[in-house]
Amino acid sequence: SLTTSSLGQIDQNLQDIRDDLSTTQGE
Repeated sequence: SLTTSSLGQIDQNLQDIRDDLSTTQGE
């Protein structure tokens, strides 16, 4: 099962992806 730490890492990865997408879109 997923641990709290692994869920936190996934959330951080999602945040990084969102930042990359908004940068690519020039927003």
